[in-house]
Amino acid sequence: MSVRPEAEDHVRVRGTMVSTFMSQPSKLPVSCVQTWGMPNRHGVVHVDGHTLHIRYDHKDAQLIHVWARESDASARGRRHSRARGESPTRSDSFYELSSCSVS
Repeated sequence: MSVRPEAEDHVRVRGTMVSTFMSQPSKLPVSCVQTWGMPNRHGVVHVDGHTLHIRYDHKDAQLIHVWARESDASARGRRHSRARGESPTRSDSFYELSSCSVS
């Protein structure tokens, strides 16, 4: 039995929660690519201060595997404040509806 030592963390990208773990990416419908834009030849797209790494599912053409990394300068400070247990500051866009939900 395999157990990950850390809890899974997510970030919100244009209303969709995306995993931040490369080993456990989020499974999302391929329609999310229409919202975020097509990835480059390495499977990377930059959206709203996040770097999204996208892989297409080999078995189901309607699914993608996505993990995110915060790419702006203040990302490190936010990660450290979460590690210290400080309450996160959420913007008004945090509660907007997801444009690509799995049905």
